[in-house]
Amino acid sequence: MKHHPVHASRCALALVVGLCACGGGIYVDGNVPTTVPTISSFTAVPAALDAGGGTSTLAWTVLDADSLSLQPGVGNVTGLTSWHVSPTATTTYTLTAYNAFGTKSASVTLTVGP
Repeated sequence: MKHHPVHASRCALALVVGLCACGGGIYVDGNVPTTVPTISSFTAVPAALDAGGGTSTLAWTVLDADSLSLQPGVGNVTGLTSWHVSPTATTTYTLTAYNAFGTKSASVTLTVGP
């Protein structure tokens, strides 16, 4: 099992059962990340809405993040993998993943129009 020495004392007991909850994230087999988070996918389904409005689902897959933020107007989405939005105008949403090694962002534009 891998573990980061800084987190070893906080994770010692958890490593016995193969999990580590360090720095806000949960890591299987004590594999504490040593790089910035990875956003594998970030999508809007559907990616376009009629001018009358509607709802789209923003969905993402993120690795090695301690926390997640979705903007504009949503905020903390840590622990979630999707969020429903109902914009009235074309909007670009940005998902940002954070950990001790840095941040990674991805954006998706949801088009609202005629």
